[in-house]
Amino acid sequence: MKNMLKRLAALLVCLTLALGSAPLALAEDTVLAVSFTGLTAQADGQWASEKLSGRFTAYQGGARIGDIITDGENNGVLTLPGSGNVTLVPVMEDMPAGYLVHESGYAIAVTEGRTNLAPLQVFADAGLFTLQAQGAYDFTLMDEMGVETMTFSTDENGWYALASAIPS
Repeated sequence: MKNMLKRLAALLVCLTLALGSAPLALAEDTVLAVSFTGLTAQADGQWASEKLSGRFTAYQGGARIGDIITDGENNGVLTLPGSGNVTLVPVMEDMPAGYLVHESGYAIAVTEGRTNLAPLQVFADAGLFTLQAQGAYDFTLMDEMGVETMTFSTDENGWYALASAIPS
């Protein structure tokens, strides 16, 4: 009987140790995955989406923790050294031309112990327009320097709709 109590006590100690350390064995890394997408306005009112390439410097608690690179096909991934939210600051020389990227960065909420997806979307530095006039007229569109960028004419009802986005 005494031997059985010792074995039972040893079994209980082993179970306590095994169950107590299980959360440590199951703990996952905290990972940040970044998808980087550009959106361009289409004449039908929809948005065309395109995966973009770029590099972001990641900061956590004010300290630089690494770079995240998206390659236009895959998400950029970084294992985080600790908990806390992350700021992603674009490396402007590695950003795609023709998109409005916030140079000051993007704040990302992070949940510890899991993979966090940060879907960054930027809009094309381009747009569409429509025009209604009092009949058929010819127009010239100029940039801020007064240089002609395009000409167009309204139809007999005075309408014109730009067919594809142009740089703003």
